[in-house]
Amino acid sequence: MRKTLLLILVMLAFGTLASAQVFIPQGERTTRKQELQELASRLMKSKDTHERMTIRKDMIEKDVIRGPQGNALGDGFSVDAFVWLYKEGLKSNDLNARLDAVIGLASLTSAAARDPMIEALKDPNDAIQLRVIQGIDKASVVRAGNLVVEKLSSSNPEVVAAAAKCLADLNVQAGVGTMICVVENPPDVVAVERSGAFRGTYHVLHGVLNPLEGVTPDRLRIQELVRRLNGPVKEVILCFNS
Repeated sequence: MRKTLLLILVMLAFGTLASAQVFIPQGERTTRKQELQELASRLMKSKDTHERMTIRKDMIEKDVIRGPQGNALGDGFSVDAFVWLYKEGLKSNDLNARLDAVIGLASLTSAAARDPMIEALKDPNDAIQLRVIQGIDKASVVRAGNLVVEKLSSSNPEVVAAAAKCLADLNVQAGVGTMICVVENPPDVVAVERSGAFRGTYHVLHGVLNPLEGVTPDRLRIQELVRRLNGPVKEVILCFNS
């Protein structure tokens, strides 16, 4: 057992968490998988809000892959169980099941939980989209790309606000606020971030000057940029298509 834990810790250090299942003893692996599947099935059937919350917490706690602070990382089969729950919720149009699955996946920090969260952005329900956007990390926002950008056109103002915050928060880190990359539109933030070449904050103008089409300075976020320049900014990079 000590050797198993050591191997898992080594794999965690190299970011290969999803493969850690193979180092869980076969007997324990089968037991854990069955337990989590049974909990997911109970969660699917339960109509009681408090019971659903308790079951969801149990599913997370039963994941054997742990971080340095003892928190569940996944995937000691919890990700598999939550993905199953989400898919079953889609088949039966069960909103609660999908919400529980998304909340559970958002509680896990392993890379294995990212792709299912990104996929859930395609859910037709605004409540699911909102939960996903609120729960995904920076790496997922970058990988999701236009799936997040598309939510800026949502008819739900909460989804729009959450998507805008996700994009605005990209690469906002301590000590990098002295550089500002000025872009035309929100999708440009994702494009620059994916390049990995910029370490600073962004400012979205929401357009470019075009007097012939009535796009004047007062219709762009230029004054907001000027106010930001009064802070500790040392460099401004203009990143436009034309």
